Amino acid sequence: TITSGPLKDTGSPFRGISEEERRYLQRIVGQLHGQFVRAVAAGRKGKLTEQEVAKLADGRIFTGEEARALELVDEIGNLDDAVALAGRLAGIKGKPGVIHPKKRRNELLELLTEPSDAQSLLQRIASRRLPRFLYRW
Repeated sequence: TITSGPLKDTGSPFRGISEEERRYLQRIVGQLHGQFVRAVAAGRKGKLTEQEVAKLADGRIFTGEEARALELVDEIGNLDDAVALAGRLAGIKGKPGVIHPKKRRNELLELLTEPSDAQSLLQRIASRRLPRFLYRW
């Protein structure tokens, strides 16, 4: 592989990982994990300390009930519940209005090629498991 820097192709699936790359990626993962723990602790101020969050932040998935029991969340609900709570906290009387982004009418070319939440039609067709040539350098 020809690159413009020694760590440019870190994580390439076409070769093993060097010890330098392993340290580099582990440093990044460690920093991101620390940022996550601090952000959760700040959001749960008075309910969970950084140390408590760090014990929980080990990659597990929690159900809503588990998250509530662990004080990771205050309530369990859906979008309507969240909008109603936000309205109450903002002092809005009655049901708060919700503004949804206006849906654009897509033209045929956009439907075929534009990226969206779902893959474009051409991407879905092209990604099917069909025989194809693979070039590896």
